Amino acid sequence: MKIEKIGFYKNLNEQSIEMEKQLIEKFTKEGFVIDNENPDLIIAVGGDGSFLRCVKSRNFDPNLNFIGVNTGTLGFLQEVKASEVDEFISKLKNNSFLVEPISVLETTIETEDETIELLSLNEILLRNGDLRVCNLEIYIDNEHLEDYVGDGILI
Repeated sequence: MKIEKIGFYKNLNEQSIEMEKQLIEKFTKEGFVIDNENPDLIIAVGGDGSFLRCVKSRNFDPNLNFIGVNTGTLGFLQEVKASEVDEFISKLKNNSFLVEPISVLETTIETEDETIELLSLNEILLRNGDLRVCNLEIYIDNEHLEDYVGDGILI
């Protein structure tokens, strides 16, 4: 797969804004096209929260490629450190990179009134909106796992 068009999603802090400017300049200099509407690759600039919001903003589209440049604190989901940007661009330019699919969690919530379908990357928090005790029957792949009573559960 050849990456030619790059899109960006960023955290709005000063460090991420500056990093995005540097990335746009470097990618443009190397002949890449900046295209946020129809990119081959979307770069999330920020921390893990930015990466999660980026993927969610594109509806977890399995046809898009995502990578993160870390300007946050943890950066568990961010593959590229700020100090590795030049090496990353070189790998893209030379088509010497590995694309790894990410696992998307598909969650179905069935209540007496409705069925809700949700997608997520890391986890999903199930709780009652007003923080009252809720009764949950938890199934994974249609197999009953647990009945749970509490104020919520993080899966």
